[in-house]
Order: sequence, then C-alpha cells, then structure tokens
Amino acid sequence: MPTVQDQPGDVEKPPAPSGSDGVAAEREPPPVEPETKLAELPAEEPPDRELEGLPTPAASELAEPAAEPIVPLEVPITAPTRTPKTVPWRTVATTDEPVSMVSISRGVLGHGKSGYYDVDANGAFLLRTEINAPGGTILGRWPSNAWVIEERVKTIPGDRMDEEIRQLRLMRLRGERRWVPQMYEGEQRFEDEGQAFVVGTKGGMLAEDGGDIVRVAGSAGDPDVGVGRSGELLAFFETTKGNLYTVRRDGDSAYVQRDCEDAECRDQNAMKLPIAKYWQFPISAARGKYSISAAAKVREDGEDKSMLLHYGGGSWKLERIAAAPTGLWGARDGGLWTTIDGALEYRAPDGGWHTIELPEGASTVTAAVRDDLSEIWIAAPSSEGSTIYATTAVFVPPAAETP
Repeated sequence: MPTVQDQPGDVEKPPAPSGSDGVAAEREPPPVEPETKLAELPAEEPPDRELEGLPTPAASELAEPAAEPIVPLEVPITAPTRTPKTVPWRTVATTDEPVSMVSISRGVLGHGKSGYYDVDANGAFLLRTEINAPGGTILGRWPSNAWVIEERVKTIPGDRMDEEIRQLRLMRLRGERRWVPQMYEGEQRFEDEGQAFVVGTKGGMLAEDGGDIVRVAGSAGDPDVGVGRSGELLAFFETTKGNLYTVRRDGDSAYVQRDCEDAECRDQNAMKLPIAKYWQFPISAARGKYSISAAAKVREDGEDKSMLLHYGGGSWKLERIAAAPTGLWGARDGGLWTTIDGALEYRAPDGGWHTIELPEGASTVTAAVRDDLSEIWIAAPSSEGSTIYATTAVFVPPAAETP
C-alpha cells in the first residue's frame, strides 16, 4: 500500500519566562506579521486510495507491464511465371522398351518391363538384371544410400476373430546390389505405429517417432532437433550441412522454422504457414549447403492445392504450381530441378523459373540427376522404346552461402 504522508500537528508553545516571584512578567506582544502560506510540496508517492474511498490497487496494477508477445510472420505465397530456356542435349542411349527414370534424390536409375537400368563406371546406361528390389518404392541416393521400406500384414489368430498387424522393414542397398535389412529399435520387422521415415542427406535413414528423430545406419550421428514450437511434428528436412528444419502444428496453425538453439532464435525465425493447419510434404530436396525445397500439399477452398516450400538466404517462401511434382533435385549452384506434368523446369538461385526446352520430338519426360550433381538425365518415349538424353545441371557458378 502506498505510504501515507505524516500530517502536521499543533505546534506546542514554549512556556512564558517567569519573574522572581513566579509571576509571569508582562511584555509587549510581538508585532503581528502577515500570515505566510507555505507552498505545498509535491507528493513523492501516490495518495492512499483507502483515504479517498477507493479500493486498494492489486499487485498486478503496480507491476511492470508485460512485454508484447512476438507474433510470427506468415510465409508469403507467390505465383511465379516461367520463361523458356534452351539447353544443349546429348544422346546417351536408346532402349528397345519404354523406360522411366525412378524419382530418387540423387543418382540415375531407370525402370522398364525387363528390370532396372543404371550407369556403369564408363557412363553407359545399361540394363541390370541383377537388381531385384524388394516390394516398395526405392528412396534416397543411388547407389550409395538407397532404401526400400518393405511392408507386410501379419495375421494373428484370435478366439473370435483374427487380428491384422501392419509391419515394416527397412531395407538398404549394400555391395553387389544386395538389399540388407537394417535394425530399428532392436528389430528387423516392427509394427507400423505412424513413424515417419526420411532418407538422410548426411546418410542413413532418419526415423521420427513421437517427436524424437534418430538416424538408422550411416556414420553421422542423430540430428539435433533444437528448440522449436510445441505441438505435433508434421515434417522435417535435413540440409547438406546437417541442419534440421521443422514444421509443427501448434494449436490452429502450422509453423515452419530453421534449427534454433534457444527460444529467442525460435521466436524470431518461426513463421506461420497460411491457409490451413494441416500440410503435407511428400518429397524434399537439399540445395547448396543450407537451403531446402519441398513439395507441399494443402486443402484450400475444398480442393487439394500443390505448392513448393523454399528456405534460402534466411527466409521462407511458398510458390504455387500447376500440379504435384514427380521429382525434386537440388543443384550445386543452389538451384532446383523438378518435373511437373511431364515438363522439365529449373528454378535459378535468384528465384527465377525456366521451362527447359526438350529435345526435338520429346513432349513429356521423366528425369534424374547424376550422383555428383553434374548432369540432368531424362527419358523420353520414342517409337521403339525410349531415348535417354543428358544436359548440364549447373548454370550458375556456386556462390558463398550462409544459413
């Protein structure tokens, strides 16, 4: 409570001087001086409200005002235009059956009715009948870090009815094109409990379960999730340098952010994704050292819409695209290659988009990038089978890049 100032009381008069007989000696009264009114001093503390008939202020009224919470910015959406770009194509091979490129993060791998095709030590595109992939989609980097997530349904007999359990097994390509099962939490086969698996850019397979991310196989350690917003982890992306960027659903919104070591960094870097709280990111690609791009799908106005999410130069961006990409490949110059509706497109490091002119006679293609990121290879249908073409994957010399 504010301190009440002391009020001035009556001033005690000194006794009159007495004479020898104890009777007060008479003296003339002092001259009357004009009354002087003292100036009031300003109060150093607020007046007592109880004295004014007001309630005592609560402690919260006297406390310092709380800092305004940081409102995350929203990731902007653009709809960039494309300009045609002509590139020199060289013919690599022709096949006597239709062949499509397998959409993996790096490496050239084709598939036809006769089996799988890949590149030998001399750069020739050949049929490899010895490649017998297990059931499932081939993921990752061919052939150094290729994976298949094998699925099966196990039936457990019951007293009244049987129970079906969906099981997974992580298969990794090893020497001589052999697929070898990898251990996950001490098991080769394990129940599908909604875990998320993403092939690690730094090697191995990243597995997420309940917000924790571990690396299965590979020489690199587990990635550092860092300090992020609370809520469900929707997606995560590993950069070439091993940074981990995350997407989380917190309340009624989804937020994307780069890796952070403390709450201050998180509050400054987390950005809200627009439109909805549920987003899907089926494929992604690392670009340069610290940049990433990811195919995104969101429900907008009752329809599924496709976009691309980019991080680079310290900022996030969303770009509208006509359809979901069938492949994404990062370039050494920080650019991005993609195939959309059979067309080959390139996004330059400065964000400019180009539609690549295809070889004469080709209308739709599938694509892959060489393991060393030097060339883009495409498979185009022909009258007898397919023709395989190649062109450079680097248009701009790599520049210095910072997180």
